[in-house]
Amino acid sequence: MTMSWKADGMAADERLTPPAVQDDLDKQEYGLKDDVEIAAAILPPLLSKMTRDANLQTFDVDTSSGLGVFIGSCGRRLYLLNVLHSTKSNAQKKVFHAMASSYVKRDENAHNRLYHVTLEPPLNTDEISMVERIDWNSDGTWITLVSPSWVKIVLLPKPQISDQEDVLQRVTSVENGPKNRRGCKSPAVVDVFAGSTSSKHHTPHLCVTFEDGSTQMLSLDEVGENFGLHSLKTIGFRTLCQRVQIYINTQISSGSRKSYKVVSVSEDMFGGQKAIVQQIGGVHNVIDAIWHPLSSSHLAVISDSDELLLFNVVQDTSVPEQKHTLNFPTAKATHSSGSGANLQRARTVGFSFGQRSNFWDIFACYILRSDGAVYVLCPLVPYESKLHGSIMKTLRAEVDAQLELYKRKCGNMEVGRTPSEFQAHAAVLKSQKYWLKEAWACCTDNGPVSPNKVSSKLNDYYHCLKPHNSGISPETWPLALQGAIFSTNAFPSSDQTEKNVSTTARSLLYIPYNLPADPKAPVNTLLALSYSSGHIKLQLLDQPVRPRWKSSSHTTDSKLTALLLDSFHLGIDMTAGSLKLECDPNDQRLIYGFHPTGIHVMNLDWIFRLVSGKSFEKLPHTSVRQVFSLSPQPESPVGAQRASSKVIGVHALKNVLLGHFLLVRLASGSFEVVNISATAVGGLRMKTDVFHPDMSAKREVSSFAKSSGWTASTRPFVDILEEKAGLLASRGMRVSGTTRLEDADESTVKFALERVRVLYEDIGYMDELNQAICDRNEFLREITNSLQDQAQTAKKSISGTKESAEKLDEKLKEARSTQQKLQKRAACVIHKLREKQPQLSQAELQYRNDLEDFSLQVRRLKPRVDQICKGSNRLIHELEARALSREAAAEDGPSVIHKPSCISDDKKRMCYDVLRAETELIEDAGTLLEDLKANMAQLVASKAHTAPSTLRIVGLGALQRPSVPSQCSDRSRKDSNQRAW
Repeated sequence: MTMSWKADGMAADERLTPPAVQDDLDKQEYGLKDDVEIAAAILPPLLSKMTRDANLQTFDVDTSSGLGVFIGSCGRRLYLLNVLHSTKSNAQKKVFHAMASSYVKRDENAHNRLYHVTLEPPLNTDEISMVERIDWNSDGTWITLVSPSWVKIVLLPKPQISDQEDVLQRVTSVENGPKNRRGCKSPAVVDVFAGSTSSKHHTPHLCVTFEDGSTQMLSLDEVGENFGLHSLKTIGFRTLCQRVQIYINTQISSGSRKSYKVVSVSEDMFGGQKAIVQQIGGVHNVIDAIWHPLSSSHLAVISDSDELLLFNVVQDTSVPEQKHTLNFPTAKATHSSGSGANLQRARTVGFSFGQRSNFWDIFACYILRSDGAVYVLCPLVPYESKLHGSIMKTLRAEVDAQLELYKRKCGNMEVGRTPSEFQAHAAVLKSQKYWLKEAWACCTDNGPVSPNKVSSKLNDYYHCLKPHNSGISPETWPLALQGAIFSTNAFPSSDQTEKNVSTTARSLLYIPYNLPADPKAPVNTLLALSYSSGHIKLQLLDQPVRPRWKSSSHTTDSKLTALLLDSFHLGIDMTAGSLKLECDPNDQRLIYGFHPTGIHVMNLDWIFRLVSGKSFEKLPHTSVRQVFSLSPQPESPVGAQRASSKVIGVHALKNVLLGHFLLVRLASGSFEVVNISATAVGGLRMKTDVFHPDMSAKREVSSFAKSSGWTASTRPFVDILEEKAGLLASRGMRVSGTTRLEDADESTVKFALERVRVLYEDIGYMDELNQAICDRNEFLREITNSLQDQAQTAKKSISGTKESAEKLDEKLKEARSTQQKLQKRAACVIHKLREKQPQLSQAELQYRNDLEDFSLQVRRLKPRVDQICKGSNRLIHELEARALSREAAAEDGPSVIHKPSCISDDKKRMCYDVLRAETELIEDAGTLLEDLKANMAQLVASKAHTAPSTLRIVGLGALQRPSVPSQCSDRSRKDSNQRAW
């Protein structure tokens, strides 16, 4: 190490970072350390049986503001924490610091603290354990809670502001442009959110969480100033927990057996205001729910009834604003030998929106089925969503150019092509032009907007009109379902295999990218699909996606083709949970694969270069790296490992000083920080020791500049050197002078004696240093001897393992030979069984498809039947109330004037007849559903049953033949019920 000596005699390391820069690094590092400590203090939710094998996301962080929301074990509140300490002036930042300016200004050096928001109504224990994902919307005002049975949204309280501040924020947001979750400018509506709270004074309330999961609410006045909580905003999280623990210890009795160990202390972020929780209506079995990228108030939900519902959460959460029925094409019925895979019908497993800011991808919705088929629904646009005027001009110009091109092609028609093909494509383009003209209007067309500055800015935006203004709705002009996407191998000579054909698709990801030559040019869609076998497929569409509606006059081919760029296996097992794909918000070349047992990072740089026109000499491959994995420890039970070794939340974050890292939450409540940045020297490690006798959650972070290889019994040689060098440097190292002997006096002699004494001390220091070196050499010699002994022991164990492996190899060969004999015998048995197995006829397969279609129609009729039942009950109550009022009026006497009834007897009779018919229809639907289940069970049983003799096959045919008239009667009964409905 190169050392230099300063004027004051102190030593300095020339390789060290300047003090100012090092202070900033330590501040950022320990700022993240404090955030991780606070987040780890939140008790995790208890996992239910329904969510144990799912891909859980129990926290979410908005990268633009750094505000994170966490789910805890208590269903009465959600926890909020500012993770990245962002200084941007956005909506969530203003909300987060709104409480700080009300009574006490927070010190800049104070640590970050935990906040919470109270839910109204609260979630019970079963509901909080069923939540699979929590998600922010684009402007940070709504939070989504998604479970397999329901979807709930949480509206955060809004602070009060004056009209002048509202206008000022509108102007600022229009000039800067709104930003979405990806950190880029969004063409959507200008989001406006309040930036300051009311100036009314309120008493802060604290929520204390104990080790057993119980909570207790405390007010600042209740605690008092004796414990130093009068300046709440100037103390950190750890100090706050310690002082609250002292206060709790003074309040509990000495004979209490209950544990009152404080785990975390959170402050009510919005004072006495509560967050409103609303449930999305009309959805029973939820497949997925995603916020639409064009609007911060529209939530898209897809259910098992194959209906895509778009809700405007600001207006109504019980009735969807748009309903799109997804009529997927069914495979043609063929003769089958009765395999179990053929009886399972494909189902919807997920969907994704396009994230492009130009052309048609922003309106596209990609839907994934369990058989790997991908369908496209375009355009799917929320009402009153806004786009910038430049995007609308680009779309209109592109449609006009395509129309002109098809007119020229029709004039120079090629041989073998009919004019109807060009007319069909021209009709599609004309419908797109009509939609752009009628469904969109300028934001200032509906009336004047004040002030003038805001009006001039809003004039650059277009908003999607509602059906009563445009006349366009899913009922009057339904969208056409495009697909399925048929993929072909882009590299026939590659080693890509199709081993995952029989597996189930799990998730879908849309990957956005731009062309370097023209960033605004339309690009082909790039999709990533994951399968239950652990395979990943990368598909690139041949042509960009365009809008399309259903039409009876012009029928065009809606199938899409794509190139299979790559197919690889991640080496994970999907039995422990599903794999979720997510794209990096800042670098679209990086794809994350989040799994409950590990995290993978995929680099698609070669695909981006291939699309941009680069040629490769060798066949490229996708780079895959596993950055985090969980494996059970041998000494712990399996059940405990399943409870603790499971990822329940992952989020990718980027910081200028800390680099690129992943924040991982485990089922045990601890957090892991995975640093995947290439410039990082070290990472953060979490420990589970206690930092205070009264605390239970200490999280220590190792410094980036320190080595972690020392144990408690060894002292680093660097520490000894620095300790001695400080004393030595303060005195100086050199002794020299020019005083002659005859000029020496008493002071010169004293100085020389003092220098001699210092030299003796230096000699003693060198002796101590030499002894320390000898001790360390002896210690290293002992370690070497012990390692040699362990190596000899390992050699002996290896030789024994080799012998046992040879014996196992011999046994394995014997087992293989036996297995081959058994396989030959099994093949003969299967061949004979197949000869005697009954074949399903064409009519039986068609009847099975009819039963499945009827079950789908019954699931779609459930919400309508519920509405009719509610309306009929309401009408019955009204009739009963009016009958009671007439009886009361009759009892008052003849002096009372009898008012004639507004409903005649005939109308009443009609109402009761309608109610009776509806009741019978509901009973018939239930009976048909039971028949459907019985017939399906009979089909499966007939396929699985193998007849050993010909007599039994004849008997099975005899039992099946009389079922044909009942099938016909069921179908006629179904048609009559549909007509009655």
